[in-house]
Amino acid sequence: MLFSSVSTCSLQDLSMEDVGQTLRERKIQVSVVSLSPEIYVLKRLCVDTFGRFEVALNSKHFEELLSSHLAAPVSVARQLAPKLVRMGFPKLLQPEAKRQLETCTCHFEVHGTLYVCPRCSARSCGLPSRCKVCDLPLVSASVLARAFRSVVPLPAFPQGAPTPSCGGCLLPIHDSGRQCTSCQTVFCQACDDFLHTTLRQCPGCLVHGRARKRSLDASDERIRVQG
Repeated sequence: MLFSSVSTCSLQDLSMEDVGQTLRERKIQVSVVSLSPEIYVLKRLCVDTFGRFEVALNSKHFEELLSSHLAAPVSVARQLAPKLVRMGFPKLLQPEAKRQLETCTCHFEVHGTLYVCPRCSARSCGLPSRCKVCDLPLVSASVLARAFRSVVPLPAFPQGAPTPSCGGCLLPIHDSGRQCTSCQTVFCQACDDFLHTTLRQCPGCLVHGRARKRSLDASDERIRVQG
């Protein structure tokens, strides 16, 4: 909850004790980021529901508090069963001179590039979408990668060791940089903000991961040759 007022207005027949009890019974956790001074009623509600009440000191602190709530809290359900969602990866139909232009089933418009549903072969004009014939969600690998990065955000980088240049833009680092805890790559403040707000992944980890994979493939190839 985002709150910016210095007072609350509640119904006469509604007490915060009843509200807190109802929220606890339904396993609802309440957290508040306030732009105004601390309010006892809201803080009591957060404490009763095992949430957090925090007051933003400035604009930078406000962004940090909001970012801390991006990750989903741990579920308190006793029986947590994963819900699987069936998805389809459609085939891309590229425009060809011999192929006649077809219409999509979602807008009934003619398109040169279409996506074929793997279940019913209906044509769609864009991704992500839902097949209008069989109602199957249609996605691509890049869409799933972006969705995964939004669900599992990149952890914050601590202050790193002094280094002459940034591992992202390769420019000199005048102030203290931020270091990835996995690959130990140090980034400047601008690249650190870009990685956490836009790219949502560490390029140093990607480079080291590819290099490690090439090394393992080369080792396997040498073992096969020697064998």
